Amino acid sequence: MSTDAQSPWRSALGQVRSCAGVLALGLVQGMAIGWSSPALAKLGGGRGPFAPSLDEITWIVSLFDLGCGMGVIVGAAVFSHAGRRWTLLVGPTTFSAWCLLTYFATAPGYLMAARALAGAGQGMCMSFSYIYVGEVATPKMRGALILTVTLLLPVGQLVAYVVGPAVSYWTQALVPLPIAVLAGLLMVFVMEETPFYLAMRGRHDEVVAVLARLRGRPSVDPGADVCREARAVSAAVEQQQRAAASWRETLQSGSARRAALIVLVESGALALVGVTTVLAFTQQIFEQAGTPVRPDVSAAVLIAIKVGMVLVSMVLIERLGRRLQLGLGAFTNSLAMLGLASFFLARDGMGADVSSVQWLPLVCLVLFISATGIGVNAVPQVLMSELLPQRAKAIVAPVAVVIVSLTSFGLNKSFMLVGKKYGFHIPFGLYAITNLLVSIFTFVMVPETKGKSLAEVQEMLVGRFDTKPDTRPASVQIKAKNSLELTYVFPNATKTVVEEEDL
Repeated sequence: MSTDAQSPWRSALGQVRSCAGVLALGLVQGMAIGWSSPALAKLGGGRGPFAPSLDEITWIVSLFDLGCGMGVIVGAAVFSHAGRRWTLLVGPTTFSAWCLLTYFATAPGYLMAARALAGAGQGMCMSFSYIYVGEVATPKMRGALILTVTLLLPVGQLVAYVVGPAVSYWTQALVPLPIAVLAGLLMVFVMEETPFYLAMRGRHDEVVAVLARLRGRPSVDPGADVCREARAVSAAVEQQQRAAASWRETLQSGSARRAALIVLVESGALALVGVTTVLAFTQQIFEQAGTPVRPDVSAAVLIAIKVGMVLVSMVLIERLGRRLQLGLGAFTNSLAMLGLASFFLARDGMGADVSSVQWLPLVCLVLFISATGIGVNAVPQVLMSELLPQRAKAIVAPVAVVIVSLTSFGLNKSFMLVGKKYGFHIPFGLYAITNLLVSIFTFVMVPETKGKSLAEVQEMLVGRFDTKPDTRPASVQIKAKNSLELTYVFPNATKTVVEEEDL
């Protein structure tokens, strides 16, 4: 009988307790993403400590993205050395500093530094929160916990979009602070270090004690199931260490390179398809379009729809399949961006009367955010879990986040400047084209993985793309099919290759 069967509530409580800091941090992450739109409306309207220029506004927004890339790089360097818990603790620290620096800011430079700090915390937490949950949760709880983390990000954005317009600039700056402090306290005093990290450091006695607490069992009598799980964790870590390979060896096979290309394109295109721009400048886009609904209300409606679409995607992904859901989502995004580009081109470029279709921008953005929630926001993470061998994830995932960071920085920095000077039909037209290209790439290049185990996915990739014999060491070759997968993003989207070993 499994540990969960013996004490399901105690086991669930132990896992929720250990992940509570990550859950609180997810809410803060969403609030940090959603801060820009309502806060910039206050600054631009003279309701803040200073009135930034258009160029300064673009720096304030885009430095968040640049900081995100820096957070990923720093986090990747310390994650395996400092431990999961202490690496994640950087998040509450940087988010708290962001809140305080924003509150006391008296010039644009302070806000630029604050947003870079928030971005660093975002990059670090976005990369490693899912890994932490995957390493402490049981298969039964893992999907629910990661779904909760996934949902809390748009919920945090919704809080920022609803509360932000209703309070002052200074109050908005402090709203996330208590939650960030709470997340830090939970991480210091409640969060457990993961059994996998402890096994990596050779602290095998602590592995049993931590697993006992996570599974709701007393440390003095953890039970046979906890001991068996501890041995399985130690064996998996030892196997991974024996199979250590350079990035060249990891990506030597054609199947690994093809999987890496797919993941980098699909995950790295998040900014290129317009998602980060729409989220950063939601109210400003509605103001420029002159929609009949108040810009702050329209923005809040968009994010509420996004929350709902994340839930819908959980159901659709096992029905439609990854390729169809992602491809149709990107194609729908292209149509929505084409509608926005046409509206601005007709009004500003051709001088046409668009009063009869003033509702069009709101409809296009609702369509865009709905398709985004189902497609490019959801499916690429599933593909990363399913297509890449475990060791390749450690290489490809940070690279994908850095690509998003750099492209988002460039696009957000230039969006308002280009739109004001040359017309907003140009950036929206660009997003329509990139979404169409992503849709074509998806239907042509992405294999369907619905209903396949990780071993079956790897066998399919090897059969399709490996035309040369694999010359890597045998331990590295076996690794792709016989490893404990640590990162799960959606329930039922991935399956472990080895659920349990008889040790």
